[in-house]
Amino acid sequence: MILDVLKNKHFINGLRLFISLYFVYFVIKKIDISTEDLRNQSLMGLLIGTFLVLMSFVVATIRWRNICLSIGININLYLATKICLLGAFFNQILPTSFGGDVIRFNELRAHASAKLVAFSIALDRGFTLIVILMHICNIYIFNKFQISGIYLTIFVILEILLLYLMIKLVGEKILKINIQFFVFLISIFLSYISLLFLLMAFTSLLGYEAFDYWIVLYHFPVSLILASLPISIGGWGLREAYLASFSPSIYFTNLIVLSSILFGVINIFIALPGMVIYLLKIKK
Repeated sequence: MILDVLKNKHFINGLRLFISLYFVYFVIKKIDISTEDLRNQSLMGLLIGTFLVLMSFVVATIRWRNICLSIGININLYLATKICLLGAFFNQILPTSFGGDVIRFNELRAHASAKLVAFSIALDRGFTLIVILMHICNIYIFNKFQISGIYLTIFVILEILLLYLMIKLVGEKILKINIQFFVFLISIFLSYISLLFLLMAFTSLLGYEAFDYWIVLYHFPVSLILASLPISIGGWGLREAYLASFSPSIYFTNLIVLSSILFGVINIFIALPGMVIYLLKIKK
């Protein structure tokens, strides 16, 4: 009986909606964003933040195309961008964090086998998640143990080599797909660049004068992972509640939550071309 309820998609989606609304209520009770806060938001910071989030999307698209080409999926940049925009749009409107991946799979399925397409998306998702986790881990270690930059660099190199060996094992031994080391390095590099753009975007929205090391470089990446979990609607509420919980002051809480909301709105704005592509697609 309980398993039947848990398998019901309407129940699961309703639960995600409840979680999002609960955390939105928590944030609303915790802060007081006034029209004055909105007026104080820098237009230049908003424009720069939008541009940086867009650049992160572009880099992520190039990374996925690079992965596709490396495993034998012949896809040009135009088609990759079109598919990624569709995926970004459905990620925003569907009550799940992987709806866009399903769309990408269906769109690319006509150009390659299901195994190759699924592997490309899994790698793309995996690179994003692993790079964020590596960043969080490295920031924590660097601050906790105050190690020098040289040792941290060595540690990062060892992380990358270990990660490559794991992916190579899965790709070659299990899926019979070869992963070239050069392609792997490029994907890792592009993933870091994409993350860097997001960190810079959030800093721009927050305001450089209000920059907080731990909030931007540690807690914001953690919030990205939480927002990607299929337990809320697009990460709304969960991301804001998490960031607000680590705010050093009430004033800073307002800035953090407002910046997080604007970050989510920017992601919706950037995904709008995907809606246009979808509408044109269903009219044919």
